[in-house]
Amino acid sequence: YLMLELVGKRLVTEKVELRIGYDHEGVPHDYDGEYEMDRYNRKIPKSVHGSMLLERQTASAKLAIQAMLQIFDRIVNPLLWIRRINVVAIDVIPESQAAEKPIQYGLFDDIEALEAKRQQQDEKLKKEYALQKTMLSIKSRYGKNAILKCMNFQKHSTAIERNGQVGGHK
Repeated sequence: YLMLELVGKRLVTEKVELRIGYDHEGVPHDYDGEYEMDRYNRKIPKSVHGSMLLERQTASAKLAIQAMLQIFDRIVNPLLWIRRINVVAIDVIPESQAAEKPIQYGLFDDIEALEAKRQQQDEKLKKEYALQKTMLSIKSRYGKNAILKCMNFQKHSTAIERNGQVGGHK
């Protein structure tokens, strides 16, 4: 959703951040990490965060998801229950100001092959961008529930219900 919002506002990002807040329940007895107090004055494992630079300034959901998964694997303690996940786009700028990063080739690099690969990636990103624009126009015309993923129809999914709420409230 974050990247769709960037596309709708014609913005791009170069860096993404993932913030994980843990639950006060499910903490193993042998957990020896740091703790903090939540707003209910309960002792909870200290939240963690990590960030990653994307390979280019973009609003691509695929590139952002790949980065988020890498950050998640790097920072999350698998023994703890996760209570909150925040996804943040950092260094957001208008797409009109976005500049292509210069490429530093090595002495023995096959420049033609690398350029062909970069061109293929550019084509894929253009297709993804067009798809995102189409999704935004459909959602703006027919509502947020017009396009959903299959996982949104699973038994305990809340996406359809939450799309009908304003600020999390009915």
